[in-house]
Amino acid sequence: MSPSPATQTSAGQLYKRLLGYVKPLWKAFIIAAIGMAFVAATEAGFPALMKPMMDGTFVDHDPKIIQLTPIVLIALFLVRGTASFVSSYWMAWVARHVIKKLRSEIFNHLLRLPVAYFDATPSGNLLSKLLYDVEQELSRLGYTEGTMKFYQRRWEMLLKFAQAKGEIYYSEQLGVDFLEKHFNIFEKDFNRPLSKSETQELRVIRMIGDFQLHNTVLRRYYKHKKLLKAPYFIEISRRF
Repeated sequence: MSPSPATQTSAGQLYKRLLGYVKPLWKAFIIAAIGMAFVAATEAGFPALMKPMMDGTFVDHDPKIIQLTPIVLIALFLVRGTASFVSSYWMAWVARHVIKKLRSEIFNHLLRLPVAYFDATPSGNLLSKLLYDVEQELSRLGYTEGTMKFYQRRWEMLLKFAQAKGEIYYSEQLGVDFLEKHFNIFEKDFNRPLSKSETQELRVIRMIGDFQLHNTVLRRYYKHKKLLKAPYFIEISRRF
């Protein structure tokens, strides 16, 4: 079933609007595009260079080709690696700035909404907003990029799971259902010793719940065992 003209126009208008956010960042976007062009060129350049290199090295035994082959290969991979880094970095930079701009506009819009909206909508429970706030808190706490990417992937899965269930608010039951569906971790398993991977998945859910209730992230699974036994840590953990 093909989309209606109205849907196509709406999608085109939306895409045009998103390009409007990229326009002020056109210099970074061009740098990223140039990087992608270099990566594409090296993809085609490598097979093109292989035939003369193979012929000159193994068939003709040309000393110049034999000497140049490793230099050319190293240069080619250096160019490819640099171009790949440049394109990835600047494309991600543009994407993050577009997201920042969109979130800023949403926040400004929220400030102008009537009080009745906030009475009817408990903002602390809205899943998308809650996940954004948790992400900002983890960034503030200095979580590494690799750890952040892990949590972002899990949050994407949680959002899709919530959308499939028709949920827009976060609840502990939603988190439990998510673990059961995707990782076969059931509520009855919480009281048994969990594996490292199971603990990590449970951490994703409990982190959201902690932030929802206390507006902070509690490290329930600390690497330093001495801190876990410290009276101060035990008291803080007990309060949560």
